[in-house]
Amino acid sequence: MIKRIKAAYRQRVKLAIDWKSKLIDFFIVILGISLAFQLNSWNETRKDKQRLGNYLESFVLDTQENIASLQHTLEQTRLLRERADTIKALIASKRFVDPRLGNTSPVMTSFIEYRPVATTLENIKESGDFDLIRDYTLRKKLVNTYKSLEESKSREQATEEYIRNFISPYFFNKVRYSTNYPIDTTDFSTDHRFENIAVAYSNLMTNQIIEYESVLEKLQDLEKSLSEIR
Repeated sequence: MIKRIKAAYRQRVKLAIDWKSKLIDFFIVILGISLAFQLNSWNETRKDKQRLGNYLESFVLDTQENIASLQHTLEQTRLLRERADTIKALIASKRFVDPRLGNTSPVMTSFIEYRPVATTLENIKESGDFDLIRDYTLRKKLVNTYKSLEESKSREQATEEYIRNFISPYFFNKVRYSTNYPIDTTDFSTDHRFENIAVAYSNLMTNQIIEYESVLEKLQDLEKSLSEIR
């Protein structure tokens, strides 16, 4: 009888010890899973930061390239406007025999196209990573700046269409392109359409310059913000 009681006691003790062991194992598993989740979360956060850093670096390079390209376009557009203004001044002073009327006029069929880079913006949108940029001010500047680039291209197209449809046909009929000189000097220099074209072209270039200067200001502001946040 005593032996049976001792055996039953040992069995209960054994069961109690097994229960504690299982409980410990359970907490170890829970701890392991928690650590694994934390480690995975840390890895994802690290990868997100790395991707964000790469995107910001690419945005800086794109913005710098866009600034340099736009500054060159601005310089060339100002030169075109100066030549148109020269024509306007010669006509206003009735210097119709000045050779610059013929030599400079075909320039008014020219147009400088600005070609901005938007590679990084397209990539970050396609990948769905735009949410990585949590800075509201920076996100807003990025969106507004690239929107301005698109609007600038639309205005360029309007200017280009005017030149192609109205200005170029006029000079095609009035100027011999082998010499860049009028076919009929008298008719060419006294034609009111010639003066109107010079005025219109100068105004078109002025509007383009104003547009480019506005976009350039936004690009430079964006470059500053990108450099500060990196």
